[in-house]
Amino acid sequence: MFRKKALEKMHEPESLDQLLVVVTPRSVWILASLAGVLVVALAWGFLSRIPVTVDGFGILVRPGSIKQIQSIGNGSVVSVRKDIGSLVNPGELIAIVNNPDQERRLDVDIAKYQSLRAFTDRTLEISARKRDLELELVNDTVASIEADRNSLMELRSRLSQQTGANAQKEIQSLEKNRKLLLNLYESQKKQLEDVTELVREGAVSDSQRLQLQATLTETENRLSELSLRRNSTDLRSIDNEQQDLRLKQEIEQLDAALQQEFIKRQRIEQDYDFEIHSKSVELNELSANIRLTKERQYRQQNVRSPYKGRTLEVSTSVGTNLGSGERVAILQIDSVQPFKRLVFADDAVSGTFTLSSATMQSEPIQFPPTAETLKQHLLAIGVFKKESSFDVVMQREFREYDIFTANPGEYYLEINDENLRSDGKIPTFATVLNLGGMIGDEELQHLCFFTIGDGKKVKQDMKVRISPANVERQRYGSIVGHVTDVSAYPVTSEGVLALTGNQEVASALLEKGGTILVTGALDKDPDTPGRYAWTSKGYDGPITAGTTTTCRITTEERPPITFVVPLLRKWIAGEGDDAPPI
Repeated sequence: MFRKKALEKMHEPESLDQLLVVVTPRSVWILASLAGVLVVALAWGFLSRIPVTVDGFGILVRPGSIKQIQSIGNGSVVSVRKDIGSLVNPGELIAIVNNPDQERRLDVDIAKYQSLRAFTDRTLEISARKRDLELELVNDTVASIEADRNSLMELRSRLSQQTGANAQKEIQSLEKNRKLLLNLYESQKKQLEDVTELVREGAVSDSQRLQLQATLTETENRLSELSLRRNSTDLRSIDNEQQDLRLKQEIEQLDAALQQEFIKRQRIEQDYDFEIHSKSVELNELSANIRLTKERQYRQQNVRSPYKGRTLEVSTSVGTNLGSGERVAILQIDSVQPFKRLVFADDAVSGTFTLSSATMQSEPIQFPPTAETLKQHLLAIGVFKKESSFDVVMQREFREYDIFTANPGEYYLEINDENLRSDGKIPTFATVLNLGGMIGDEELQHLCFFTIGDGKKVKQDMKVRISPANVERQRYGSIVGHVTDVSAYPVTSEGVLALTGNQEVASALLEKGGTILVTGALDKDPDTPGRYAWTSKGYDGPITAGTTTTCRITTEERPPITFVVPLLRKWIAGEGDDAPPI
């Protein structure tokens, strides 16, 4: 194993005092260095942290500034009035949609209305003539009964006055004569008694007594006649009362007959009114359907923008069949004070309408109105308190009126178009449109899209570094922000389009694998008001909505050893990549 020469050298006496060198100092230093490196590596592997980041693609937006304009009804697009990049004002047409079925139904309803109205007019005309004849007959009967009643009333009054006065006078006269005759009778009776006493005494002849006796008998007869006349007077009074009672009964019968005629007249009027009502109900229902269909046709045919802004996308073209709720265009809107627009149908030519607030209704307003007339009626029903607080401006001659107010609060206003008519007295409509809208004074918001695997690692309040496409990251750094929301489910292309307002941008974001939406807020620089926080010196140019970005989010910080151990397991034990990390 050892060389012979080496063994001999070891057994030499002069070599017995020398130490045996097993390891050289150089080897010791090398070994110590390796041990130190291993300790440092292990300490670094367990104690230090390596950030784990996920990268995504995004876009800067201003919340609430992207609006979709949708079709209200079904139909075929016959005209597109705006192109991409076009400016749009509130209430301006974007597209016109034609629905032949709706127009056909409207034509059928109008034909039915005209036929029903003509039939109703003829029927009511006949009913009116019948009513007039019946009322004329009733009025003649009433006049006859009233004449008879007045005659009986006059006769009764006259008889009552005459018989009552005559009977009273006769009774008074008889009573007076009776009293006189009674006095005379008492006087004659006293004289007869005195004469009879004198005849008994022989002072006078018996002939005088007989004469007085005859006179007394005559007086008695006259008293009897007065009693008979008094009884006869009482009988006549009873007869007069009976006659008055009969007249009263006849008058009451005439009153009852008169009341029946009044009831009959009222019933005739009620029957006619009921017929008018019953005929009008169906006509009014059809009229309401026509007005509603015309208004619906106006709203569905004319796809209008309620906002002011710029067209980001036009999603339709001439000849395209649109369904209800389908997107027609996407706008990036600007703030405009909300206002209302009164719209009268193009075919309106006559009639009246009313305006209603939450508590009051205006007097009927003749069509066409002036702006000043509308203003006065709005004040009258309490929609506005002061004339200086609002203004009414005619936008299209006698068809569109805009109501502007300095008060941003919402108010209730409704228009009743029941009596508006077009040519041929066909019902037509008027409506109120709510236009304009304000964007909240919110800061730019960052929308970032990640793959499902990366996006699910992101949590709220994590830091995000945002690099706008128009800014060199190596030179200016990235904008610092934080996560405010993470979508629970993958977003769709329609959802991305609704957020960004551009189909190409949405497609580009999704093509790069972004399906989980992470919403982030941009942090402000605490030292410089109005400036965003940057990782480096920052970019002083404008950062606007619509700028595409790349973004990076640190999802966790892991010890380096956790990256090494899975590799060792794979190399030594043959474990796959799906082995759980330590």
